[in-house]
Amino acid sequence: MHHRCNLGTGSKLQNMHFHNSLPRFFVSQEGKKLQILLAYMNLYFHKSFYYCQFRQKMLIYRYQQGRQANRFVLPCLRRRGTLARMAREKSSTGIYHVVFRGINRQIIFEDNQDRARFLDTLEEYKDICEFIFYGYCLMDNHVHLLIKETKESVSGIIKRICSSYVYWYNAKYKRCGHLFQERFKSETVETDGYFLTVLRYIHQNPIRAGIEKNVGEYRWSSYGEYITNSRIVDIDYALNYFSTDRSEAIGLFIEFMNADNRDECLEDVVKVKLTDEEVKKHIKQLGIPNPTAIQQLDKAKRNDILRKLKKVDGITGVQIARVTGLSTCIISRA
Repeated sequence: MHHRCNLGTGSKLQNMHFHNSLPRFFVSQEGKKLQILLAYMNLYFHKSFYYCQFRQKMLIYRYQQGRQANRFVLPCLRRRGTLARMAREKSSTGIYHVVFRGINRQIIFEDNQDRARFLDTLEEYKDICEFIFYGYCLMDNHVHLLIKETKESVSGIIKRICSSYVYWYNAKYKRCGHLFQERFKSETVETDGYFLTVLRYIHQNPIRAGIEKNVGEYRWSSYGEYITNSRIVDIDYALNYFSTDRSEAIGLFIEFMNADNRDECLEDVVKVKLTDEEVKKHIKQLGIPNPTAIQQLDKAKRNDILRKLKKVDGITGVQIARVTGLSTCIISRA
């Protein structure tokens, strides 16, 4: 069974038949492109004949618009309201600084047994995935790794490691569900200088967190493997930067790792967001008893109040507009 679709006078498709089965392709290149569009319609938009007519006209319009712009785009078949996430940046050296943390920033290592188990998991999958391992630091609720992918991608490596540890962790604590939040974060390490910067940043993480005062005092980082005996970390790559003589290289390594610095690598800053009630309290502290009273102030005083509010961490322009009743344009210009 088929229907004839009238697309208007002068249309090339005025007398074309649209079948429920996949139509045969035209000989011309334009015809092929147009026929693909019609095939999409027949396969995915066949609820009713009139609806099909509407979809056909829309697809043909999109085709014509794309041809005018010298490009051709098929309709995107995806769930509504979803966006494709950005692809992970690819490292030309294969080296990545990776950070992953517990869901809702919860603790992922309850005791030293958990940390030891995680290191065992790293050692196991280092052999399986054949990645090169340069450094790590296990904090209470997150992990830093410095690795180089070889046989398997960094995404596959981290997926294997996390899945194995979560399976063991859930069995131990009789829980179920996710342990790590979202996708892991990563940054590429493209130069020798930045490699050493990242390695120092990882080893100094406990100092930044206020857990230890010296790098060497923290047990659960790879710093000790560089100084004494290496278990799972490939130490030659980093130490050879300092010297080919191993004892001299270790001395320079210790000096570099303990040096004061302002290194910032893959910062994971917690975003502060205040509630509307907290915003109202800030407004009262500025001498305005009622947030909507800002509307009656003279322009200079009003803008001064708005500028002070915008400087407060966790208060957005949209939130100020919602609380005060002012437009976002006025707030942004203040």
